Amino acid sequence: MKQIPKTIVLVHDYPSLNGGGVVHLNNDLAKFLHQQGRRVAIVTPDHTTNLLKLIQESDTILISISSKLRAIAQQAIAMARIYHKPYSVWLHTKLPKNYLHSEHGRKMGLVIADDLCQSFICVSKNVELDVVTTFGLSPKITTVYPAVYTAQRFEFKSSSKCSTDILFAGRLAKEKGADIFIKAFAKLLQKRPETTATIIGDGEEKKPLVALATKLGIMRSLRFLPHCERTDLFTHIINCRVFSIASRTESFCITLAEALALGATTVAPNIGGPA
Repeated sequence: MKQIPKTIVLVHDYPSLNGGGVVHLNNDLAKFLHQQGRRVAIVTPDHTTNLLKLIQESDTILISISSKLRAIAQQAIAMARIYHKPYSVWLHTKLPKNYLHSEHGRKMGLVIADDLCQSFICVSKNVELDVVTTFGLSPKITTVYPAVYTAQRFEFKSSSKCSTDILFAGRLAKEKGADIFIKAFAKLLQKRPETTATIIGDGEEKKPLVALATKLGIMRSLRFLPHCERTDLFTHIINCRVFSIASRTESFCITLAEALALGATTVAPNIGGPA
């Protein structure tokens, strides 16, 4: 009987990504591979007990990484080399400036040059441009756009409970630019004081963001909601007038793509994946 190949999907070591876009992408990819008849094991930084055994038994390995090439990814690549297992890398973040001269950049260059690395997959053409500009052309470098969950065009009913004029949703981290959104909203209120806004998400920047909004005197018009399930987020998106992100850096932005798929009016910075 022909053995069903097993693919290991690794989520990189970034605790604040819990529930974020990368987690959704990895889970969706695992479901897709399972539907294609593959047995899939997802290994995360919190569950690495069986990593060695899974790699030994696998036919191929898919490693989801950031530009920082964190510990679990390096561990998986090292094991793949020991047991001569082919692997593919999926890069889901942009590369910072002068990346080639950093420790992470040098390690990433070795990955691209590794004969066992079958393909180096980028989450967007913008990320691919970063990689090619930094490391040069390679036939194994390619772009595969993430499937957008809302492409199925779910039907949602309008609800006054979650209606807002402007909606921001994302991980509350510096790179996501919620502070930029808050400052821009404060300026908008000077011209349109009746406008309301909602920020959905959790993260290490939440307290400073609430403090900023309080200092600007806009808390009457701005509300903060915690991270929610995707289908609940879709309902919020359907019931807002404008969906906005304000990222300082962005490789793709799955939430923006989902908002577009839902037919929302969107505002985004002219950078990275959104551009």
